[in-house]
Amino acid sequence: MIKLHDFTKGKTAQFLSKVRKLTFEMFRNVELIQIDGIKYDPSKIEIDENGFAVYKNGEERMLLFYYKQFFYTNWTGSRKLPKYHIVHCETRQEYGGFVFANKMPVKVTSRENHQTTLEKLELCKNCSKQVFKSWWGTNQPWYEAVLKYLEHQDNSLFKSDGYHSMWNQISEAYRESVGFKCESCHIDLSNQEDKKWLHTHHKNGNTKDNRQGNFQALCLLCHSLSHKEKLIKGTGFLEVQDFIDNYKSKLNSRQLSEYEQIKRNTGHNSGLA
Repeated sequence: MIKLHDFTKGKTAQFLSKVRKLTFEMFRNVELIQIDGIKYDPSKIEIDENGFAVYKNGEERMLLFYYKQFFYTNWTGSRKLPKYHIVHCETRQEYGGFVFANKMPVKVTSRENHQTTLEKLELCKNCSKQVFKSWWGTNQPWYEAVLKYLEHQDNSLFKSDGYHSMWNQISEAYRESVGFKCESCHIDLSNQEDKKWLHTHHKNGNTKDNRQGNFQALCLLCHSLSHKEKLIKGTGFLEVQDFIDNYKSKLNSRQLSEYEQIKRNTGHNSGLA
């Protein structure tokens, strides 16, 4: 599990809050906790009117898929993997032993040699025919299924903070769809330890407008510059500076100059070593 340091609790933040009267909050980023290999539990998993499985965790919701965790991977002399399923299709009606997960890759154990590997599974053709035939074809990755599900929802639920109940999953799905690269400066943050610095931004500022065309994957620096009014007040300043310190050689010089100008104009340099 990736954890971000809480920069608002540090000595520098306390000093600047006292001297410069700045309110240090962090830019909102989200983390999707992996659910992998769980069995059906009606207290946590509901099947919606279209047959999709949805995991409930307080206000948060997550779309789930079904898959076979243990699988005969060596059929007819060639290695095969199970498919992932999204509804109770013909295949699931015929076979049992399915478990749930909310993100790829998942652990699959070969029944022949008992080796466990992490795999990104392909969509079941029967599921595609039953649900997605008018949306897109087979063999689409899971993150596309999440984004398509969102696009075709009739009644969206929103949390008390104004974000979609599936926002953690939506954000990760969109960032994965662009290869975990910033769509502004194009820095590659696809390494596991780097992904925490990439955010999903609502371009028009409306967190309830979750059309895919309203999303933009932005690194922390680019995201902060899209909210200059917050940055000027101190929001995210310390975490942005930490991001710059660690990735400066890979960042866009124009964005860096713009950020440095804001620092000078607002006196954020004061009190820093």
